[in-house]
Amino acid sequence: MKTKVFFLIAVIFLTATVLKADDFKDAMIKAKKNLTEAINSMDEKQLLKVRGEYERILQLKTDEWLVNYFIAYVDYNLAYTGMSNGKNDIEKMKKYNTSAIEIINKSIEQKNDFSESHILKYGLNFNRYIYEMEKMMEIATTLAQLEQKIKAIDIDNPRFQYLLGASTYFTPENFGGGVTKAIPIFEKAVSLFATRIEKEEYYPDWGGDQAYGYLALAYKKLEQFDKAKEYFDKGKELYPNSGFLNYYIKSELEKK
Repeated sequence: MKTKVFFLIAVIFLTATVLKADDFKDAMIKAKKNLTEAINSMDEKQLLKVRGEYERILQLKTDEWLVNYFIAYVDYNLAYTGMSNGKNDIEKMKKYNTSAIEIINKSIEQKNDFSESHILKYGLNFNRYIYEMEKMMEIATTLAQLEQKIKAIDIDNPRFQYLLGASTYFTPENFGGGVTKAIPIFEKAVSLFATRIEKEEYYPDWGGDQAYGYLALAYKKLEQFDKAKEYFDKGKELYPNSGFLNYYIKSELEKK
């Protein structure tokens, strides 16, 4: 009799665990879809709504490190709502970027070997240059440390290569950056994106459209307009719904 009871309890526990896992997966897939749509529209209210979705998913107590990663990533995008469409709201950038750094640090504490968290932290710290120029040396040191860590654990991650290219693109030539140096890094990124397969459908997969977009802008700056169009068109083919390509990059390429 006891054996049957224990068996029944085990079956109930296993069933509950499977159902919980399914609930988590379904919720994460749905939230990621909504997040992609919100990013493409760069709508602050929509992004905040998706943030709420991830906060509710935390209540499932499953892979909280990954959920916190996405909450930080939502804040990363919310920070850019202060700088989009010609706006220059430094305080909004600072508010959301600071929040994102706090949350990604929490995610890293929960799971230190998830390379995506260190990569996002790299991008967030680069954003600090926008509102903390007085801490330039501290930021540069932090970025160098993160770069070495990421290279040791996931050097061929396309998001890392994209962010490395972006940081090079925006760094003046006399400080070791510049468009010419950024191009091969962006080209490596798009090559890696082409073959990248994520572990799960709801894992991070962002950055491909940005890599193509900045390649187009880089070649425009070098007045290689055919190459700029080539990368823009390829990006549009792969990411037809990208707000970044359809609005920001398109408008930048159309400028004389």
